[in-house]
Amino acid sequence: MAMSVLRRWLKRSKNSRKAEHMKRQILWATLALTTACYGTMERHPGVKANPLNKEVVAVLDAYQLAMTSKNATALGDLVAVDFMEDMGTPDPSDDFGGRDEVVRRAQDRFSKIDELHMNLQLKEVHSDKDTVRARYAVQMRFRYKMPAGEGWERLDDVEELVLVRRDGKLRILSGL
Repeated sequence: MAMSVLRRWLKRSKNSRKAEHMKRQILWATLALTTACYGTMERHPGVKANPLNKEVVAVLDAYQLAMTSKNATALGDLVAVDFMEDMGTPDPSDDFGGRDEVVRRAQDRFSKIDELHMNLQLKEVHSDKDTVRARYAVQMRFRYKMPAGEGWERLDDVEELVLVRRDGKLRILSGL
C-alpha cells in the first residue's frame, strides 16, 4: 500500500530536475528501509528469520527474562526434565541435572544477587534430527552480596545451548 501511494505521488509531482532528484532519493530510501532486515532478525544480525530460529529466539528471550527477574521457577520451566550440566569440565563431581536441581541452584544464586543485567544475541543455530545447538553472545553484569561485602561481576562470552523438543516445545537440555 505504501508503495502504491508513493507511486501516485511521484506521478503527480512536477517533472523538474529537483523533483526527479527527490523522487530517486525517496525511492532509494524506501527500498533500503523495506529490505534492510529482510530475511534476518533485527536483534540477531546474520541469523535467518525462519520458524526454528524464531523459536530459539523465544527461548533465549524467556531465559533472559527469567535471569534478569531472578525467577528460578521460570528458569526451571525452560529446561528439559532430563537436563544435564557438566559445568564445562571433565570432573564429574561438579555435574548436576534435573529441573528441580536447576531451580534449587538458581534460587541459591539469585538470593546472593542484588541486581542483574543481561543481554543475549543469537549468533548461529545448527540442528540435526534430535537436537538444536544455539550459539549466542552473552553480556551480563551483576552485583552480588557476600559475607565480605558487595561486588560487581561481568561476563562477556559466547555460549552454547543444546535444545531438544519436549512436550511440543524447545527445552534446554544443557548449557546454562
